[in-house]
Amino acid sequence: MLRLVITALLISLTIGAQATTNTQTFTAGMQALKRGNYAEAYCHWKPLAEFGHAESQYHLGWLYANGNGMYIDIQQAHRWWRAAAMQNHTDAQFAIGLSYINGEGVKQDIPKASKWFLLAARQDHQDARDILMRFSSDPNFDVISANPALIHETWFGQQGIIVAKVANVRRAASTKSEIVAQLPQNTRIKIIGRTGNWVRIVLAKAGSLHAAWVYKTLTKPVGNRTSE
Repeated sequence: MLRLVITALLISLTIGAQATTNTQTFTAGMQALKRGNYAEAYCHWKPLAEFGHAESQYHLGWLYANGNGMYIDIQQAHRWWRAAAMQNHTDAQFAIGLSYINGEGVKQDIPKASKWFLLAARQDHQDARDILMRFSSDPNFDVISANPALIHETWFGQQGIIVAKVANVRRAASTKSEIVAQLPQNTRIKIIGRTGNWVRIVLAKAGSLHAAWVYKTLTKPVGNRTSE
């Protein structure tokens, strides 16, 4: 039993020492970057990135993306960002989302970009949240259909209220669309999108949440964006 305890302690000390070394090496790379010595930064970060150090993978990606001390290689940048993103590195997830929007290193893919932004947004990345909110009013891209889970996110959307005596809630943004619910005046709603004269809201129905539409003049925003 004592041998097992000693072995576990040695393993713990080894891991701790390695983590300290990784941090020191990464910091040395950041200091080199600030001096404009990109080659030195690369030499510090590349071994760490290959070892699986997410922060080094992310910053190494930017060296490739910007061509700092080397040729610009967006595909390599994307490779290292993805390696970091798979370890839940928030900024790497956001960087991948941007690369899919711009079509740099990968084929432009807005739905795929939105999925990476959602991963970052769930880790409190404000820029990712802002982009997803802008998508919610984009007539060319239905961010809710691409990411149905968004309607469950407490940070996504804006609080509102029904101002008409009764508001018809419709399946689609059209007066010809099926009425799926009727909400009385002063009902609190969560607005998650806009298109033309319609607002998209979260509708609680049959124990689950759905996205539905209400004519804009029947509603009124009553605060800032939803917050956790």
